[in-house]
Order: sequence, then structure tokens, then C-alpha cells
Amino acid sequence: LEEIAAAIDAKGADQFLRDVKHIGCDRTDKVRLLDRIADVYSPVSADVIEQRARDNGWVVGEHGEGSWSKTGQGCWKHHLRPMFANSTRCERCEMWIERGYAGMAPGLCFTCRFWSEKIGDDGIRVRDTTTGRVHYLSDGGRRNGKDKSCLGFGGAEFTINMFDGSVVSTNNMWSAGIVPVEFEAELYPNGHHAHVTPTSEDVEAWKAEQAMAALTQ
Repeated sequence: LEEIAAAIDAKGADQFLRDVKHIGCDRTDKVRLLDRIADVYSPVSADVIEQRARDNGWVVGEHGEGSWSKTGQGCWKHHLRPMFANSTRCERCEMWIERGYAGMAPGLCFTCRFWSEKIGDDGIRVRDTTTGRVHYLSDGGRRNGKDKSCLGFGGAEFTINMFDGSVVSTNNMWSAGIVPVEFEAELYPNGHHAHVTPTSEDVEAWKAEQAMAALTQ
């Protein structure tokens, strides 16, 4: 609050209110509003903020110095400050936790939080024999009917042989994405496409996981 009061004194009330107007959050949410104001008036230098953005994969966009982009996302330079001024590093991957994700899981960025929640669940994990990467899938339940527009993968048929001997057969398979390399040791395959022969390494890793789970029960 003292920093905000100092900012009002330095900029003048009219300019301060104009800044607040463009912060982009619900001004009836006082706690979030104070957080965002603190971001805007943070003493962290512009150079530090831009370096944090670069550390997270942001680059100057195609529209020049004023624009930044990152894998399909885009923002203007002045948006970097609310994102990075008061950010901390993710405890797992050490990327900067951008504003908007910090409250989802203490100490974790969005990506690490998302995949950490998949560890130990009942999702389907299969290895792509072309790329060698692990894909995380989930069965939305077989649906009958001619309209396939709302089905996963357009209603394509999937048959997955799970390592526990069960079989998943569905026309409504959904993908949560490719497991990051950093998580493959904890999210390795637990099944394989029926037309694919699984590697002995994947099978043994799954057996070791089951044995460890049995010991901890």
C-alpha cells in the first residue's frame, strides 16, 4: 500500500486512475486489483522483466519492439510487467511463473502443475513409435450415432491394450497432449496400440511401478 500511495503521489491521481483502467482485471476484486497495481508499479527494471520473458520463451514479435510472442500467444510490451514483475521461479522446471498461474499450485508453473496432477491417475499413456514420445489419452466413452463432430479424433476407432491385460476400445478418444520429456520418468506408457508391439523397457517400467505401488499400500 505504501508503494501504491507513493505511485499516486509521483504520477498524480488522474494518471494513476488511467493506469488502473487499463490493468485488465475486475476492479471490484480488491485483492487482485492491489496485486495488479503492485505489478504495474513494481521497481523491477524493464531489462529484468524482458529477460524473464525471454527465459520463458517469449521473443519480440513480428510487429516490432512493441509486440511479443510465444508459441501462438501474443502480447504488447507493457503487458510483460504484470506478467513478470513479481514472478518467482517454478520449483520444478525453474521457469518464471507468469501472473495468472501462480495461484493454481504453490511453487509450480502451469505446465508442471498440469502434468504433476496426471502422475498416478488412470489416464492412458502410449508411446508413438515414430517420434518415441509418450502421448497422454483419455477415453470419453463410446458413442453411437452418425454425428461424429463432437467425438474425440473425429470418431476414429482406437483399440489400446493396457499392460494390466485390459483393453480399451472406443470411438471417442481424447488427447491431453505429449508428455514433456521432464515427466516421462513418471508418466511412462501403461498401454500400447493394438497394432504396435510395446518395448520391453516400457513393460518393465510399468511392472516396476506396480511393484512399488503394492509396497506402499
